[in-house]
Amino acid sequence: MAANAAIDVNTDAPRTIITTDPELDDLNSMLRVLLYSNEIDIVGLVYSASQHHWMGDPATGLAPKRWPEISPDTIYHIDQAINAYEKVQSNLRVHDARYPTAESLRDMTYWGNVKNIGEMAEDTDGSNFIKEILLDDEPGQVFLQAWGGPNTIARALKSIEDEYKGTPQWDAIYDKIVAKTVITSWGQQDTTFRDYIKPNWPDIHNREVSTSVWGYGSRGVVLPEHAVYHTPEWTAANVSTVGPMGAEYRVWGDGKQMAAGFDSEDYFALSGYTADELRAMGYGVWTPPQAKGGWISEGDSSNFALLMDNGLTSWAHPSWGGWGGRQAPNASGDPLQWANRGVRDIGPDGQPRNDYAAARWFEDFQLDYAARMQWTVTDDYDDANHQPDLTVTQGLDHTVRAGQSVTLSGTATDPDGDDVALKWWDYAEAGSYPGAAVIAPQTGSSATLEVPADAVPGETIHLILEGTDNGSPALTHYQRVVLTVGEPFTDVTWDNQFYNEISWLSAANISTGWDNGDGTRSYRPLANINRDAMAAFLYREAGSPTYVAPRVSPFTDVNTDNQFYKEISWLSTQGITTGWDNGDGTYSFRPLEPIARDAMAAFLYREAGNPAFEAPAASPFEDVTPATQFYKEITWMHGTGIATGWEGNDGRDYYRPLAPVARDAMAAFLYRATNPA
Repeated sequence: MAANAAIDVNTDAPRTIITTDPELDDLNSMLRVLLYSNEIDIVGLVYSASQHHWMGDPATGLAPKRWPEISPDTIYHIDQAINAYEKVQSNLRVHDARYPTAESLRDMTYWGNVKNIGEMAEDTDGSNFIKEILLDDEPGQVFLQAWGGPNTIARALKSIEDEYKGTPQWDAIYDKIVAKTVITSWGQQDTTFRDYIKPNWPDIHNREVSTSVWGYGSRGVVLPEHAVYHTPEWTAANVSTVGPMGAEYRVWGDGKQMAAGFDSEDYFALSGYTADELRAMGYGVWTPPQAKGGWISEGDSSNFALLMDNGLTSWAHPSWGGWGGRQAPNASGDPLQWANRGVRDIGPDGQPRNDYAAARWFEDFQLDYAARMQWTVTDDYDDANHQPDLTVTQGLDHTVRAGQSVTLSGTATDPDGDDVALKWWDYAEAGSYPGAAVIAPQTGSSATLEVPADAVPGETIHLILEGTDNGSPALTHYQRVVLTVGEPFTDVTWDNQFYNEISWLSAANISTGWDNGDGTRSYRPLANINRDAMAAFLYREAGSPTYVAPRVSPFTDVNTDNQFYKEISWLSTQGITTGWDNGDGTYSFRPLEPIARDAMAAFLYREAGNPAFEAPAASPFEDVTPATQFYKEITWMHGTGIATGWEGNDGRDYYRPLAPVARDAMAAFLYRATNPA
């Protein structure tokens, strides 16, 4: 995959564990995230502490800070949200059978380190669960969300370090954990990342996602035309009066409190008072009071929004952006620490706008939430709206060349039969090309982009296909196409069936092609590949290993001054080729002969290390039998998906073992061998 500032792009959907304190916006975000539990792989929900909330410890005389009443009867916010979810889960599963049961959500709920700010002195059920997940052998990344402080996460890492550091397994365990772990946090709500995680796990990737538009300061950054989504009227109609989950959603003036007793920071339950009146009542007014029933905050919705399956794949890299905002390397210059602070996408007025990287999606996210709230109270699929599904016909990841015209086509299907309006736009801030790409037209199913002539290899351009249906509420989904500028081949065009594979061959420095004499290069895709060039391809595909060619050639027809002498000799040394017996104890290689498809299968099989493989009794190809010289190697090629052959007019598959291999097909074979499906 591509890399950007020391963080690889990883489009595989991750698992996630949420750690959270009892702030009211954590409750609101928890209610929202449960409505996305059908598409986000939540494996754990963990109570934790922060600088704003801790439980206290009677054993040491530590008093709680802004904590709910400590009682067996208290229902804390994770369980509060799950209890509401349980009342509507049957309706939700009408709309998507992937929704988990409330019982399964309870089974993944744990108490973490809650006694004090930054407390990580002892193992807890929550920290032990995080440890277990990080040490398991399931593939893929795990996003550890810190909605409060990361102290429970820090305790899990400390427990792993205590168990393994100084043992023979430590290096492997360390590498496994840092490759697997992404910590996403709303700022740093205690010092455990700074004081423990970063010094002891310096290679762990952290994204700070403290967006304003999802926090208490939302009204200050939202676009004017989107301010309606803060109003009491919209909030009541679409959220707070909609069923059991809406009843738990915190709004201004709802009479509810976060903590036991008087809390000078929590005046959200009240309405009708001015800021001065609230101060006179003993409150520290840190955000302006609003009308009764209006939006308060969902600060941590940007945390989980990174993982939503809306087509933007924003978890893949912090620079990509999506409903949770977009991040850039933070001020420390550490390539593994990214933050949204200071990231300013270009607004509708053409000027950089504070928090617009998150605010640009606010309306879409609010309407999507409103639709899901309707799912909670609708037991008939046909009585609600559902997201459209978009597809880009040509795929989502392409290598292009500077100056090229790229035409893309998109299709939309809507489960409710709604019309879907499509538009294309260049997400310039997400790409690394330092300019704007021109797309025309910007609406409709097809669009053509002119790759800028000054784009250099390695730079990326992100195109967004956006589709909005005409249902109520109107719902929007996307597809992100990433164009990576590669080495140009003038004779390999966008519509070549092996365009991506040939471009990969160039990017991997396996083939440089021919210099056209004018600064461009050609590949000659339909020319046959000779055995000497094949040797060079395989040597480079292996990483151009250090190798000193012998002073005496192993083949009578390959002189030591042959342009590919080193590569051919390496092929012989590795046992990939034996050549032909001349009958006098010497061997020839026949370097200028085109390589046949059967010999190519043997080369690739041996280059792969002669993997264990049992050839099938019945051949997958009509023109290859078990008696064919390289039957095992050819059927291995078929079994691994490297070669599919041709379908004949009789409906049967043919391999054409004695046919020469063309250079474009060779690119495809090497790509599939190196990048198995």
